[in-house]
Amino acid sequence: MNSRIQGSTNRNPFRFRHITNLRSEREFEDDGPSVVLATPGMLQSGLSRRLFERWCRFSNNGVVLAGYSVKGTLAHDLLENPSQIRGLDGRPLTVKCATTVISFSGTNV
Repeated sequence: MNSRIQGSTNRNPFRFRHITNLRSEREFEDDGPSVVLATPGMLQSGLSRRLFERWCRFSNNGVVLAGYSVKGTLAHDLLENPSQIRGLDGRPLTVKCATTVISFSGTNV
């Protein structure tokens, strides 16, 4: 950061009051509005997939897919707006959340 920013504060400018790093699902308090930013993984596994499975059945939730999704991945399947998906444990899950795609690349998705 530039010297003006460095001199204007004695705290870490990358620490935010309402933004935290989530190290495990146990840390997550699912008690109000939330935004989860996750690394690309096309919703195949991991924390983003588990949170998606918790939230997908509610119409007041949404998922934003950033960029390209490979055919055969959940992220790609969501582009077809399915009413049901198969969870990681094999059970059927109803999908009521909204799905939106945005592109961060130089080409259109």
